[in-house]
Amino acid sequence: MADVRFTISADELFLQKIDDYRFGNRLRSRTQAAFELIKLGLGADTQMAMPEKNDGKPDTEPIDKTRLTLSVDEGTMNKIDDYQFENRFASRTQAVLDLIQKGLVVSENMAIDS
Repeated sequence: MADVRFTISADELFLQKIDDYRFGNRLRSRTQAAFELIKLGLGADTQMAMPEKNDGKPDTEPIDKTRLTLSVDEGTMNKIDDYQFENRFASRTQAVLDLIQKGLVVSENMAIDS
């Protein structure tokens, strides 16, 4: 199976959270941290309480966003796509950002439990 590459856009605050996770877990790159957080998010309890998600409409205020290119295996991409459609996200980017956010919450909960 070949890896699938895709790009997401995120604001600097969100990327800082990914970087904090990266450095806290001694990961080599932001991409590796994002991938690990996606895996945590996919493995999270589906009933997990999350902050309100975007309604799929574009933001009304322009926000500077940075692009992050990720490469995942085909199986993970299928899981991301399933997650997107099951949760009715308008785009893959929204689904991935939600999964990363879930992964951050799971990571924080694991740290608290330790």
